[in-house]
Amino acid sequence: EMWSSVFGIEQIGIHETFSQLGGHSLLAMQIVSQIRSAYQVPFTLREFFEAPTIAQSSSMVHAKILAEIESLTDNQARRLISGEWSV
Repeated sequence: EMWSSVFGIEQIGIHETFSQLGGHSLLAMQIVSQIRSAYQVPFTLREFFEAPTIAQSSSMVHAKILAEIESLTDNQARRLISGEWSV
């Protein structure tokens, strides 16, 4: 959905590259900003260009989220699950 809204294209294949779609740095910055906001993970423009497809970007964001979860202590995880604390 993020890519579709930025490009104004209804359907984009997950293996189509950003550059094949006519992407440029301003569009990349919009997508990166949306990823950061939606998933609350650090994600750089450089990382985006290293993972220039939806599938690759998704895998990178997924790995970042898992790493963040795995770094939590048991107490932090309990608080997060109970809603007492937000990341």
